[in-house]
Amino acid sequence: MKYWVEVDGELFEVESDAPVEINQVMNGVYSISSGGRTWLISMEEGQDGIVLEDGHRQYHVRIQRAIGSRETFQKQHSHADIRSPIPGLVVKVLVEEGQRVEKGQSLVIIEAMKMRNHIKSPMDGVVKDIKVSEGKAVGMREYLMRIES
Repeated sequence: MKYWVEVDGELFEVESDAPVEINQVMNGVYSISSGGRTWLISMEEGQDGIVLEDGHRQYHVRIQRAIGSRETFQKQHSHADIRSPIPGLVVKVLVEEGQRVEKGQSLVIIEAMKMRNHIKSPMDGVVKDIKVSEGKAVGMREYLMRIES
C-alpha cells in the first residue's frame, strides 16, 4: 500500500507491506516495531497531524493514503501548529506575525533547566497567530504559533 508521509514539512511517498506492531506502554508513549527494529516514542494528535518525540527530537508528521498526487496532498496540508516540546520559559521570540520563514529557521527560544532550546519551523511559510511572548512560562505541548504556506 502507498502512503504520503510528511515529516517536518518534507514529503515522502512510502510503499510498504511490512507489518507494523504498535503497543501502548503508558499514556501517550508507544513501542513501535517493524522489520526487526523497535522505537519508543511519545505521540500526540495535533490539529495538523501527529507530533512524535523520540527523546531527542520532535517530529511533525502527517500521513495519508496515496490516492491523489503530491500536489493534492500539499494543498490539503498547508500549515503547521508549533507547540513547545518541553515546559520552560520563553526567552526570545525570534519572529513576528506576517514574517516569512524557512524550514529549519529558529522561531522561539525556550529555556528549561538552564538550557536554551531553539524551536524551529518544520516548513517554509508565513508566521500566523503567535500566542507567546518573552518571559511567558509554557507547558509541554503548549501552542506557540502557526506557520502557513
